[in-house]
Amino acid sequence: MIRMKVIRVFVSPTIHSSDIEEETELKRFTQALQKAQITALKNININKRGTYSKQSKRTLRCCKQLHTKLASKGFLPVDKYIRLKAKQENQNKLILGLDNIINMATDKLEGGLKGGSDTNTPA
Repeated sequence: MIRMKVIRVFVSPTIHSSDIEEETELKRFTQALQKAQITALKNININKRGTYSKQSKRTLRCCKQLHTKLASKGFLPVDKYIRLKAKQENQNKLILGLDNIINMATDKLEGGLKGGSDTNTPA
């Protein structure tokens, strides 16, 4: 950011030869100042880089290396972790459902065996 000083000169209503000389010097100074400001603005615009988009080759390579290191240690990316957990929960629900069916079937068999005659049961 360029900071510029504003110079204000108040000219008296009576014009003298010294005032005229001061005005011409003032005009020269303002012209030189304007030229300097223009060149400074041009130099600033030349030195500007583009905005950082986080997609440089170096950044992408470093991120990829980091992801592979973490995956090799067992830390999965979030989306894969969520999918894996969802599969495990579905499998647990299926296993619990099957366990319930097996328990009900064994209860029926045991109930049927207890209610029947003792001659069918082995000794």
